[in-house]
Amino acid sequence: MNPYEDEDLSYAPEEPDFLADEVHPGEHLPPYQEREEPPYDFPSDEQEPEEDETADLGNTMTSDSSPAIPAVMLEIVQTVAAHSGQLQEQEQSITWLLDQFKEKSEDKPVFWSWRYVTGEDRTMLWEELTNFVSWINHRYFADYRSKQIIPCWYRHGAIVEELTGLWAAWRAASFNAKKPNAKMADFHRRYFWPTMDKVALLSDSCSKKGEHTVYGDGQVRDDDAGMSQFMAQDVEANS
Repeated sequence: MNPYEDEDLSYAPEEPDFLADEVHPGEHLPPYQEREEPPYDFPSDEQEPEEDETADLGNTMTSDSSPAIPAVMLEIVQTVAAHSGQLQEQEQSITWLLDQFKEKSEDKPVFWSWRYVTGEDRTMLWEELTNFVSWINHRYFADYRSKQIIPCWYRHGAIVEELTGLWAAWRAASFNAKKPNAKMADFHRRYFWPTMDKVALLSDSCSKKGEHTVYGDGQVRDDDAGMSQFMAQDVEANS
């Protein structure tokens, strides 16, 4: 027997009465009332116009309709203007300092210039150069007597100048280098050996005689009788 089989097959559910609950249009609505519109108030010619809303924009617009400078921008402009004045003052100060420096920065000769050195500087230069020449003879020519710088080198102005220039080049190559470089090799190739050849040529007579030798009376004629007149005429012709 099927437990789900309904023994009473005669049961039939009642159909709901849909028509009973049917709502007819307008049945439950209140009676229609016509809405009264308020009369529209047309502005007359005598009526004052409403205040212009743009009047509140006075902070951003000027009377001539040109944009006004915002407060932040105005502050920046004022700051720049103030700084410009300070910069102008500083520029004037710097210009003055440069002018003062130019007036005091005349060419100053180096202390190893024999033409200008005097006093203690001259004494120091003689000591430096004497020590330098002695070092050269001991370092380079201890085994080559004929190549040594002659003992009377200090009596020959040309040799003194040559050796002074060599000393300055040696100083430049020997000091203030932070790492190995080619300055010393360049010193030997460009300055040392060419200078030694020049010194040997200038001291040839002394070397051959073994003593200081001077040809002439030690006087130099550098003022010819017609030299001054020639120079005056040259200047006048090229004025």
